[in-house]
Amino acid sequence: MNVISLFYIRLVLFLLVITSLGQVGFSQKDIHLPIDRVYLKNGSVLEGTIVQITEDSLIYLNPHSQLNVRFSLDVIDRYEIGLVTEKSFLNRRIKRQNRFYFVANLAAITTGEMETRRYFSEGYSELSFVFGYQFHQFFGMGLHNGRYRLGSEWEDFTLFPIGLEFRGYLTDHVFTPFYSVKGGFTSGSIYRSDPEENERLPRGGYYFNPGFGFQWNFGPSFNISMDIGMLFGKGFYYTSRSWILSERKVNYKRWKGGFTIGFSF
Repeated sequence: MNVISLFYIRLVLFLLVITSLGQVGFSQKDIHLPIDRVYLKNGSVLEGTIVQITEDSLIYLNPHSQLNVRFSLDVIDRYEIGLVTEKSFLNRRIKRQNRFYFVANLAAITTGEMETRRYFSEGYSELSFVFGYQFHQFFGMGLHNGRYRLGSEWEDFTLFPIGLEFRGYLTDHVFTPFYSVKGGFTSGSIYRSDPEENERLPRGGYYFNPGFGFQWNFGPSFNISMDIGMLFGKGFYYTSRSWILSERKVNYKRWKGGFTIGFSF
């Protein structure tokens, strides 16, 4: 049975909190509040309610102090009546299509056993990058590469993946659930040491990594994400002892959770 790390527990709790906040925002209907806006010639912009307009003045209700303020039309550049603004930040929308994107992902996971003779993996970490293009809100594609490390200090099994990522967003809100699917080939699979003192020669492999998470956008270009997923894969290597070359394989299946910083342009 796998032992869940403290990091993973904190990650799950954080995702639950973010999910709850997101549900509060998404459960609201798109409530909009009409406002009036007054632009003064000195550059100031006032938002509230225009109570009355006369031939030479304008009476404005300050929404904070609830006091009526009279302005001469000579100091007013222009005014707008009945503008519609969104009530909640979570209901704001952002463009997520026809844009390039770049993400950097750092992930960690629980311990687990790999299906290869008697070797046991005690840790996992991921550092990977994706550069791609979001064709539509529900579909984007990019190039994925980086490093997967599975193993302890003495049994270091490292993969260098290169493949494709597909991703999509469920809504166009600043806070939204998203999916991602990564897959491709690994350029290396190496044990740093071998208890049987066999010489190990790296060979390739392949991987598949579906995931689901939540993204929060801070403006049109910068975002952060939290996600969880499952990493499936198989790595190959050769062992050489007494001039005998044998092929071995490592099957792995791991739950993982990660934190991502992203940019779009």
